Amino acid sequence: MPLPAPKLGLVVHYGFVWAGLGRRRLPDAGKDRRCLIVDLDPVEEPGLAGRTVVRVTYLPISHVAPRANEQGIAIPPRVARHLD
Repeated sequence: MPLPAPKLGLVVHYGFVWAGLGRRRLPDAGKDRRCLIVDLDPVEEPGLAGRTVVRVTYLPISHVAPRANEQGIAIPPRVARHLD
């Protein structure tokens, strides 16, 4: 099955590796996480003149509330139920 073209707002599964103070970086994410595509940026591929790729920025979706020094955006309950 071919992968869909990336689009803003698309939810994808990604082997997201959490990083932060006190967390050891693992060589393997171990588990796919749902992530939301929030930005698409066409950039020229280094070393291949004239070839453009799309850089995709995505953010993890979590069921855990953000910590005091973090920000989060609540997903509406109807959307959250659809993602389960």
